[in-house]
Amino acid sequence: MPANEGLGSLADAVSTLDRRSRFELLREVHLDFPTYHPQGMAFAKGLTFLSSVEILDPPEARRGPGLAQPRAGERPRVCPRGRR
Repeated sequence: MPANEGLGSLADAVSTLDRRSRFELLREVHLDFPTYHPQGMAFAKGLTFLSSVEILDPPEARRGPGLAQPRAGERPRVCPRGRR
């Protein structure tokens, strides 16, 4: 079976989601480390990969391009029990 077989119906279903879509929480995994500001998540082979950003300096009013807050990026790998 080709790897992308059956993805058309999944892609069609995902394309109908918007901010008003309702989701049902099936379970929670409590993490035993600070997650800071999560940006994204991916799942592969029983592991969860979390993309997160820690803001290093308190926010200030800044104007103009290129004046973003200093941040440290992090991509921890998380086991199903919520540990690194």
